[in-house]
Amino acid sequence: MERSQHQEGARFVSQQSCWQNSFFSSEPYTTSIARPFEQRSCGEIPSKLTSLTFLSVFDVSWNHLIGMIPGGGQFLTFPSSTFEGNSRLCGLQLQIDCNPKKSGNVVPPSDHANQSNGTNFDWIFAVAGYGLGLMVGVVIEHVLLSRNRYYLEKFMNTINVREWSVDTATAIVGSNFTNFSVFKTVEAMKSHLFPHNLCLLFTLSLLLPLILPQLISFSTASSDSSTRSPLCLYNQSSALLQFKVSFTTDVSYTLTPFSKLWSWKANTDCCTSWDGVTCDDFGFVIGLNVSDSGIVGNINSSNTLFNLYHLQNINLAFNDFNSSSIPAAFSHLQRLTHLNLSAASFSGQIPLEITHLKHLVSLDLSFLHLEVNSPNSLLELISNFSSIKELHLDSMDLTMKPAEDWFRVIGLAELHNLQVLSMSNCHLSGQMGYYLVNHSSLSHLYLSKNNITHFPQEMFHLPSLQILDLYHNVNLTGSLPEFPQPSALQQLILTLTQFSGSIPHSIGNLKSLKIFYAKNCNFSGPIPYSFSNLSRLEELVLAQNAFIGPLPSLQSPSKTFRWLDLSFNRFTGPIPSSYANNRLLRALKLSNNFLTGTVPSSLFNLPFLETILLDENQLSGEMDDDEISPISSSPLYEINLNQNRLGGPIPPSLFKFPNLQLLNLRSNSFHGVLDPHVFVSNITSIDLSNNSMLSIDPIDIAINVSQLSNFYFSKCNLSKIPEFFKYQEKLKNLDLSNNHLEGKMPEWIWNVVENLDLSRNSLVEFEDPLLDHSLSSMNTLFLSNNNFEGSIPILPSSLTYVSLANNKFSGTIPTTICNTSCDYINLSGNDLSATIPPCLVNMSSLLVLDLSKNRLQGNIPDNFGDQCGMARIFFGGNQLEGPLPRSLANCSYMEVIDLGNNQISDIFPFWLEDLEELQALMLRSNRLHGTIGHHHRLNNSSFPKLHIVDLSSNKFTGHLPMEYFRTSKVMTMDTKDNTHQVINSSFNEYYKFSLMVPNKGQELDYVVDLISILNVLDLSSNQFEGEIPELVGEFKSLAALNFSHNNLIDEIPSSLGNLKHLQSLDLSNNDLTGEIPLELASLTFLSVFNVSLNHLVGRRPSGTQFDTFSRNSFQGNLGLCGSQLQIQCNPKKGDDAPTSGKPHSSSDIDWRFALAGCGSGVIIGVVIEHFILPKNMYYLAKILAIERFINETYRQRARRRRWRN
Repeated sequence: MERSQHQEGARFVSQQSCWQNSFFSSEPYTTSIARPFEQRSCGEIPSKLTSLTFLSVFDVSWNHLIGMIPGGGQFLTFPSSTFEGNSRLCGLQLQIDCNPKKSGNVVPPSDHANQSNGTNFDWIFAVAGYGLGLMVGVVIEHVLLSRNRYYLEKFMNTINVREWSVDTATAIVGSNFTNFSVFKTVEAMKSHLFPHNLCLLFTLSLLLPLILPQLISFSTASSDSSTRSPLCLYNQSSALLQFKVSFTTDVSYTLTPFSKLWSWKANTDCCTSWDGVTCDDFGFVIGLNVSDSGIVGNINSSNTLFNLYHLQNINLAFNDFNSSSIPAAFSHLQRLTHLNLSAASFSGQIPLEITHLKHLVSLDLSFLHLEVNSPNSLLELISNFSSIKELHLDSMDLTMKPAEDWFRVIGLAELHNLQVLSMSNCHLSGQMGYYLVNHSSLSHLYLSKNNITHFPQEMFHLPSLQILDLYHNVNLTGSLPEFPQPSALQQLILTLTQFSGSIPHSIGNLKSLKIFYAKNCNFSGPIPYSFSNLSRLEELVLAQNAFIGPLPSLQSPSKTFRWLDLSFNRFTGPIPSSYANNRLLRALKLSNNFLTGTVPSSLFNLPFLETILLDENQLSGEMDDDEISPISSSPLYEINLNQNRLGGPIPPSLFKFPNLQLLNLRSNSFHGVLDPHVFVSNITSIDLSNNSMLSIDPIDIAINVSQLSNFYFSKCNLSKIPEFFKYQEKLKNLDLSNNHLEGKMPEWIWNVVENLDLSRNSLVEFEDPLLDHSLSSMNTLFLSNNNFEGSIPILPSSLTYVSLANNKFSGTIPTTICNTSCDYINLSGNDLSATIPPCLVNMSSLLVLDLSKNRLQGNIPDNFGDQCGMARIFFGGNQLEGPLPRSLANCSYMEVIDLGNNQISDIFPFWLEDLEELQALMLRSNRLHGTIGHHHRLNNSSFPKLHIVDLSSNKFTGHLPMEYFRTSKVMTMDTKDNTHQVINSSFNEYYKFSLMVPNKGQELDYVVDLISILNVLDLSSNQFEGEIPELVGEFKSLAALNFSHNNLIDEIPSSLGNLKHLQSLDLSNNDLTGEIPLELASLTFLSVFNVSLNHLVGRRPSGTQFDTFSRNSFQGNLGLCGSQLQIQCNPKKGDDAPTSGKPHSSSDIDWRFALAGCGSGVIIGVVIEHFILPKNMYYLAKILAIERFINETYRQRARRRRWRN
């Protein structure tokens, strides 16, 4: 009868074969076995099936089975239909007696009975042993137990031997015996007819024949396992194959283009031929390592992985489980000791079921997107891991609480066996606390890339601590303690912390120290001599500190010492000769110190040295070529002696190291003429620049330096381009700038190099100026500051950067330049004429276009494209006219616009205010007109990054547009918060623009890098009127302010004193009145000040910067006084008293006018007395009498009021 396939369990199908006992012995948890009648099986039913205690469904009907049906276990519960159709089966279930004497039916011998003689031989021994056991039992009973019966009975009653014996015997009899007498004996035991000792002996006698075969079988299996590898059990390989097919594999992101799962194939042994699978001696999978196997897909608790109950070690790291939650079914694997899920794209909360893994020794949950809501959640997770030794929580987001709270949890969890704790990049902040200082078993502590601010010194003294990693805790302060002896510390990593102070002499007690990294800290002082005691030291990195004194001598070097980096300190003195004794040294980095003396030639002969960096020191002398002996196996890769004082000829041996790739000897005093043959090597980059007396033989010799890619020979003594360069097939970068090259630029050079710099020489023409170079593969061309004449040649279409600036090119700009892929074009400082080609401003790739200082005419093309990517345009110093192009507003990435010194006629370009990246707008010396006011503003966030505005020398009218530019966040924020982003150029030439320095009347060229720090507002030489508004004090980041040559009136606002970063202030040539505000004296950075030709009065402020300004800064203000003006202020008021008041109302009296007025009054008084008063005395007396009467009347009325009151 065929059962439904939806029943619990799985059908086992045999292809017309006999029973395979090995299958059933490997399936202890099988719940269903069915053999459909279409598949015929033969032989006996194996007795081992009785061990399947979970078996609930069993069907072997309609086969060719023979022999007795096994008894006991689940088999007593199966109905007779389970076995029907097998005519030669017998047993209780079929009501067929297997005894041939009673039934007369002789059961034929089975094939299974004849499998091997070894099994029958085992039963002979079993029966013999059984008989021997009976004899021993009788002796024990008679000799020992009968003499101590009282104590034995008492003991058996205590442990209830009778009950255990009866239950055990009942189970055994029901499973294995059909003899009626045995059943009756068990019934007698139940009825207390037998004493305890007989019950026990009887039960043992029943157990012995059952246990002995199993022991013999186990012994045989154990002996076999020592001579052969375990065979994978079917249910184990099946579970793994189902695990495999539940995912896809993508090795594009793995370290190696290989997946361990590719070796998992059906019909192969999973224990011996599958990568990442480990089995025990019985064929159970106990280890699974599929890390970095490109696994992609979701995983949940129903995955067959969790059916491998014997697993002890699981590593799923560096796969992609699609942000699945960690399955709670991991808790089913109770034997698990190591679980690694790092970087496996798990997310969500950590299931608490994992805490049931009592035997867990190592747990790695690093680099996952897991949620740990509070320290209590972490405590609940780890508190049950009493056996844990390694806990990795790297990159877990622990920002919600201070670091101290998390370390308190780890302390409360009482992880007494914890040896490794890794919490790097967990966003821990604040103090660490003292919760780990008693973890004496802790050996590895990783806390890098956090924001911990305090680390207990007691942690350095943990007795088992071997590795301490505090890398990149940039706010972590502290100092090194005294180190006791002995210490287990092997690695100490403090790089990128704020550890300071000196290194204690007791560091010599760290006898086991192998690695010490303290780069970019605040250590200072000398290196203690005790460093020579560190006999096991392998790597010492103390770069970027403030160490002083001589270099550590390392007199007793470690036999394994291989890395020394002491660069960027203040070490002085020579390089110790003992460094050459470190035969295993791989890197020697002593850059940026104050080292003197010579370069020990013996360093270059170290057999394993790969890098030697001695640049930016004060090393001098000549290098002896005879003492440098490159060996064929030398791994030396880089030599850098840049910026020293080395002289003499360059040793040819430096070029002969077989693996040398980088040689940098620039900025020294090497001299001589180099033979091109010295360059024949495997070297890829040579930099000999800035050796002013060094040259190369220009001989035309066919030498190919096979790997040469970069050659830098700037600022040397080269007069002709060496011909050997034309034979270099891999040459990409050639820099011969700042030499004395003359004559023609050779034709071959267009097809040899990709990036060419011949700027700042004296070249005058091209070898063939009419030749089309559009097919050349050149990428960068710098020919600026030469003497090239004539037309611009046809340039390579592959060009990205081109600079022909400051030559004598003439004619028109060729439209062929629009066919290039240039990001940067600089044609400034030539004699180009005609108009700007419209295609030039419409180039989609162009970022920077500099056409300044030519003779270009006409209108600026108004076809800047909708996808305009330009960032900087420099059209100043030409003869351009017409309106400003409205299409400039399409260039949303625009940072700098320089159209100054032209003849452009238009209004202020308020349509550009939506350019959010615009930083500099220079429109000086044009014909711009009209007002600039807030009524022009299109929105309230116009020009948000604008901080350089030059509108000088135009015809703007109205009031100062301070309200309009107030929306610039950059000009109104404090400089300390003011940062600007500038283009990160990949070439060496700077973009330049001009600004007029107030008062001094000269132009200075500021390189583009200064855009990030300059904040300038220049509205000079216009027709602005009215007062200077008080809100000018809100432009706090201004460095230069120029309102000169306008029609401004009223007083200078005191709010200008708020511009604490102001360096230049020009208010000259206006109609300003009043005093100079005392607040300006607080501007400590002010170096240029001009208020000349106004109507200012009073005392000039004294002190600070004002005492340094010349008389010219104040001239033309008749009311001003002070020492610089050589006009003494009123002495009665004191020299220190400031002047005050408005013009014509000063408190100081001009006595010249007073005396003149007094003389005039005397003359007029005499005339009145002589001619008028005598003739009219009567009337005068009458007037005076009336006045007396009126006054007396008022006095009397006043007295009466007082009396009434």
